[in-house]
Amino acid sequence: MKNIKEIVKKAILRLCNNPKSICVALSGGADSVCLLHILNSLSDSLGFKLSAIHVNHNIRGDEAKRDADFCVELCKRLNVPLKVAAVSVLTEAEKGESIELAARRLRYKVFEEIDAQYIATAHNADDSLETFLINFCRGTGLKGLTGIPDIRGKFIRLLNECSKSDILNYIKNNNLEYVTDSTNLSNDYTRNKIRNNVIPLLKEISPELTNVSVRNLNLLKNDNDFLNEQANKLLKASFKEPNFLKIEPLVIAHSALTSRVLSSYVYEVTKRYPDNLHLNLMLDMLNKKSASVELFGGFYARIKKGYFCVHKDENINFTVETDVISKEKFTEECKINKLLLKNAIDYDKIVGELIIRTRNPEDRLSPVGRGLSKPLRKLQSEANINVNLRGKAPVAADNNGIVWSYMLGTDEKVKIDATTKKVLVFKVYKTRNGGQ
Repeated sequence: MKNIKEIVKKAILRLCNNPKSICVALSGGADSVCLLHILNSLSDSLGFKLSAIHVNHNIRGDEAKRDADFCVELCKRLNVPLKVAAVSVLTEAEKGESIELAARRLRYKVFEEIDAQYIATAHNADDSLETFLINFCRGTGLKGLTGIPDIRGKFIRLLNECSKSDILNYIKNNNLEYVTDSTNLSNDYTRNKIRNNVIPLLKEISPELTNVSVRNLNLLKNDNDFLNEQANKLLKASFKEPNFLKIEPLVIAHSALTSRVLSSYVYEVTKRYPDNLHLNLMLDMLNKKSASVELFGGFYARIKKGYFCVHKDENINFTVETDVISKEKFTEECKINKLLLKNAIDYDKIVGELIIRTRNPEDRLSPVGRGLSKPLRKLQSEANINVNLRGKAPVAADNNGIVWSYMLGTDEKVKIDATTKKVLVFKVYKTRNGGQ
């Protein structure tokens, strides 16, 4: 049987530099009660001030009040200062955000405001195994397969090498009470499906699954740490002031390192990590498959003159004017301005109302003379149109779809031919940062 108290003590000495204060995230469940009890027994000898925080998510009604009351009574008995906070998950969840993720986000927002050097959460080895399986199914890569980190900023996980059974044995041996969250029994949440259905089946194959996972996750963490160290060296070798990356070192390096460099660099610029789709698009850029990639939040990745950079979209706006002229006048003007050929359509072939707008996801164009129809996004990419402009570039559409697009020209169905009598000409004006 593991000596959990000794494991927690060693974890504190390994992760924390002479901690002055530790606050336990106390739910009232077995894990957090175990952690609070152990830290309370260690606080004097290790010289830190112990406190606790309980968050009521306002999801479970009377049961949530029961949990809060339990935590208050427990901390009174242990003489541990406790703060009880409340959040409203059901009303504060963002659009498209699951209840599970909203609860975590709001809970950690409360934790961040706690005046303590460290916040100790009661994640254990079983939780890390569940996280591994969830991330494996999502395809997150090596970083997501290392389980829950022992330390992230001010958050420490002192029970990461202890199984749920280890914790329950400690609870039993110390005659501790705890509460059970009824939502843990529901399979409405992804983690619960893994915990209640998948892991029991895996344990039939490998009874020591949790202990085996601890060893495997530590090996994966070591590999990930090494790759990150090498990637940091590559980042330093590639970086050029003011905020560019030299492409040459990135191209010759292994993609495992290059992808980490790009991910770290994008985060430094945007404060958001790119997903696998954007990472692969940026790796393709380095292999000269494209010159620019649209990321997120108005940011774009570009390659220019041997350097890679990420920048915010410029303040570019378009104004489009139209003019209807005779076929004869159009022919004369084309002798002077050949660009008119790409910016003119047969007026009489317009079906219904003509509107000027930006692209929609379903837009397609059949460029004159090419004998094909492709998504507008793909045609813009093939034409190497600046990524900054693609989402703002004007298009014209009638009741049958796109008839003209900026820089791509006219659709086959409205092309000017021998039967044309009147021509509609598009005149495009581009303004940048308030100026022509």
